[in-house]
Amino acid sequence: MFVVDLTFDCYQDTTLENAEQAINRLVNALRFNGQIMGEEFPTVLKDGYFVTRVMCPTDDAMHPLNNSPFVKHSIDKLHSAGLLAPKVILTRPRSFMACELRRKHVCMKCMHVLVEE
Repeated sequence: MFVVDLTFDCYQDTTLENAEQAINRLVNALRFNGQIMGEEFPTVLKDGYFVTRVMCPTDDAMHPLNNSPFVKHSIDKLHSAGLLAPKVILTRPRSFMACELRRKHVCMKCMHVLVEE
């Protein structure tokens, strides 16, 4: 399993309620599509952006080719709530035996690696 942080940037003024509904819609779509696992997805507000932590069954589960039409629709609906499509921040072990972790910041629309630590 892989820990993924979905980072949602606000590009216009929004209410907490609208942002929460849009994020929950996307998280549920991803869960119903099998891209994420679990039932509770903590979301926090930090300095003008939201972060939702999820668990993925594989390291490529969040790849756009895996998105169903409902997931794509949910990503588009984020814009009506004043949020951009989420950046995917994947934390995964270099090998399953290693303790060292590597983090990738990836654009969910095109999967372009933004930063690798």
